Amino acid sequence: MSQATTASPEPDEPANLHVTSAAPAIIEWKHDGDDAATVLSDPDPRSHHVTFQMRHLHDPEQPAASLALHIPAKLKGSTRDTQILVLIPPARILSLDQESPVAAPNAKLGSRPVCRLTFHLRSPVDIVVPAEVPVAPLRAHKAATGQVLDLLPSLARVTRLVLYVPANAFPKHKLEPICAAVAERRLDPTDRSDDLASLYSGRGGQILRFGDPDDAPPLYDDVPPSAPVAPILPEASTQASLREKNSRKRSRRDRDSGDPTEEGRSRCCSSDEVMMALVAMRKQMAMQEDRMSQQSRRIDTLERQATRYQAELDGAQKQAAVLRQELDDAQEQIALLQGRVEVVEQEDLGRLDQEICGLREDLDALQEAEERGFDSDAENRIADAVTERVTSEMLDSGVAYNATVTFSRP
Repeated sequence: MSQATTASPEPDEPANLHVTSAAPAIIEWKHDGDDAATVLSDPDPRSHHVTFQMRHLHDPEQPAASLALHIPAKLKGSTRDTQILVLIPPARILSLDQESPVAAPNAKLGSRPVCRLTFHLRSPVDIVVPAEVPVAPLRAHKAATGQVLDLLPSLARVTRLVLYVPANAFPKHKLEPICAAVAERRLDPTDRSDDLASLYSGRGGQILRFGDPDDAPPLYDDVPPSAPVAPILPEASTQASLREKNSRKRSRRDRDSGDPTEEGRSRCCSSDEVMMALVAMRKQMAMQEDRMSQQSRRIDTLERQATRYQAELDGAQKQAAVLRQELDDAQEQIALLQGRVEVVEQEDLGRLDQEICGLREDLDALQEAEERGFDSDAENRIADAVTERVTSEMLDSGVAYNATVTFSRP
């Protein structure tokens, strides 16, 4: 017998949640210990397709996705055509492999190129139906849906799931980031991927819980009623004897223990109440487990974010320290260069002042000699002084020379 659990609503989906692709699909899996593959490709009605939908949040730092299969069906208890959902939570995916092109198990997808997606799961998928549908037991309106329901207990137990989808609907450049995020254990669920209350246009969904397959009742009402069995009647004398005996027994039971009918009805009602209480407790426990699982995943996500942000902060602090040290070194070098420039300027100014003073003295001496008139001794002294001055200037300037200085009287 199947049971179901519901979940409380979560915040709205982020605005940048992008529906990457939705396309017809074929589902394939194998039973434990069985080499034959089971294929689910024909829903109810048969003209429709099973649909695979993948939503991907484009965030290189924290990729997120939700993966789901939609199986059209006609269930008793629902006034409209509905969808059986097969949810593949990202946290349960150990690996996701893609291969294209491949041959499909049947012609449901037509002649188009086909891509094969192979999911290896940590635990099986979740199978969801509308919350309004009674699931004890789950029944179908038509035989086509009944055949789908017969496969659900097996699908709910496998950890290797193969999907065949059109290759153009899921090209390589769209699937590679998802496969890489799965391989690096970085693929998170979207904010509302596990919010059952938001499914089916807000009517809510419930996860099917399958027990022992041998104890499951018929999934839809196609069993014909059995023929009535004719009663075996005793002879007339025997009937009278039995009536008298039964009358005495009823009188004795009434005297000893009161009305047995009321007591039996009370016991029956009490048993029903206990069973209903147990079912309610199981539902509450399942809901608590789902909430705890959601909180645990949320905590893991926040811890990963905190670790990443701390690493980025540490890196930024180290980079800031390096830049601060480089700035201090540059300031020291600038101060040294400024000091050297000031020293050189002072030295050059002092040297120029000395040269100007010497030239002025030479000019005054020449003017004084010109006024007195030149004699041979004066000429020799002037020539020696000028020669010495020119030689000194040329040596100070570092110019190699080989020259002779000659003076002549005008």
